[in-house]
Order: sequence, then structure tokens, then C-alpha cells
Amino acid sequence: MTERKRPRGVHKDNVIYYNFGAKRDVEDLGADDVVVLGGAMDRTSARTLTPQLPEILRTYPLELADGGRVRRGREYYRDAMVVAFDVREGVLVAEVAGSQNEPFTVTISFPYRSPERLGQIGQMLADSPVKLRKMQEGEFTEDVLELLVKQEHEAFGLRCDCPDSQYCCKHLVAVFLKAADYFFAHPMAIFELRGLNFIELQQQALRIGQQRGVENAEGSEILFWRGKPLPDLPNPAVAPALDDSDLNLLHKALAEVSFATVDTLRAVSELEDLYYELTHLE
Repeated sequence: MTERKRPRGVHKDNVIYYNFGAKRDVEDLGADDVVVLGGAMDRTSARTLTPQLPEILRTYPLELADGGRVRRGREYYRDAMVVAFDVREGVLVAEVAGSQNEPFTVTISFPYRSPERLGQIGQMLADSPVKLRKMQEGEFTEDVLELLVKQEHEAFGLRCDCPDSQYCCKHLVAVFLKAADYFFAHPMAIFELRGLNFIELQQQALRIGQQRGVENAEGSEILFWRGKPLPDLPNPAVAPALDDSDLNLLHKALAEVSFATVDTLRAVSELEDLYYELTHLE
């Protein structure tokens, strides 16, 4: 995949923590500046991957760079100035042609993930076969994306050996767009980015599912004949039904079968006396 490699420039890393969810308008960016992932792609037929990795990479520079650098970076991307691009474990490495004879080296570092944490993905796939199917289609749930890419509060580590002192220069903007384009076309490369093999993850999820099936089968015969312990019976509070009744409705009902109001009042009084006697038996 790499066209050529050269030693990285010595640069001191700067890490910025910010709210990725915050929205900020970029100055002087019109509708013509919108980049369509995948080149000349029909926007109506493009797959919806928001907030998948391509969208995260495409919008990330908008939080860091000013409008001029964003516009120049998009021009570099459109003019194919990203002359080399490589996906390594936890890092994207690229070279961008510029005003000097040699291209500038750009690196984008993803937040660190321990092997133990990445191992949770196989467990996630075993817990939800739907996630496995969606991954095969190039779609990732939020919890999987947070493991493979970044959480909202985490930041990418950015480095470019160009003379620009800004944290996110135009060369980085171009590489972010190149990366978004690449992962849009190759969504399963997200596992390569973390040094994982999707086939092995599938096999791990299958082994976990089979082990669970064996454990459930071992106790199924006993459960069939003996069953499980019954839950405790509810113990509701006892409340007189007449106390919760609407006497007005009782009057209306008796009025339909009574000849006079006196008859209705007498009937209600007798019902109340009868209810009292029934509920106060010794």
C-alpha cells in the first residue's frame, strides 16, 4: 500500500482534549467545499455511515483548523497531493507533496488500546449476533467504534514536519480526508488499524457461543424435571373496596331502578350497613 517511506521528522507531540460533539461553523466555507467521500460519487446513493469512522475523520479537522487551512487542505486532497498513505497498528502515516522538493510526513495516532480491551470485541460479537452481521456490512455500533477508534473525550495525536506551527495544518486536513475516503471504500480496514483479524474475531465469537451452549445443555435436563425455584408470592395490602368506590356513581345506578329519591337514599344506606357488617365480623 505504501508507495515510499522516509524517516519521520522530529516533532514534539501536542495533545489537545476537546469536546468532539461541539459544533463550530468554519468561516467562509460554502456548499462547493463539501467533500464527497469516494470521489465523484452520487450523493443520493452514498451509504450513510454517520457517525462511522469516515465521518469522524472528515469532520475532525473542522474543530482544530481555521477556514483557510481547511480550504487549502481540501484542495490538496482533490489535487491528489497525498502521495503515500499507510495504515499501521494504531497509526496512519502519509506523505503530502508541498512547496518543497521532498513531501512532508504526516502521522495521525489513534488513542491507545490495550490487548485486553481489544479482546472485549469478541465478547461483544458473541453477545449480539446482530453486531456481527452489521460489521460484515461495514456498519459498527457505538460501543465497538469507541473501542476501535476513540471515545468522545479522546483526541487523535497529530504530527506534521512542515514549517506550519499550527497544531492542525493543511497537510493534516488533506490526510484526514484521504483516510476518510480510504475507510469509506474499505470499512473492514478498521480492524487492520488495531492489529486485529476479523475472521479470527468471528471464530472467537463462535467458540464463546458454543461454550455457552454446552454449559446451558448440561443443566437443561435437571431444570426440565425439577424446574427452578418459584418466586415469592406477592403480599398486597388489603383495602376495603367501598372506600375506593365513587358513591355518586352508586347513586346514579340505583336511581335507574328506584321510584323516588328516598328509595335511592335508603338503598345506599342499606348497602353501606351491609358492607360494614360483612367487613367487621368477629
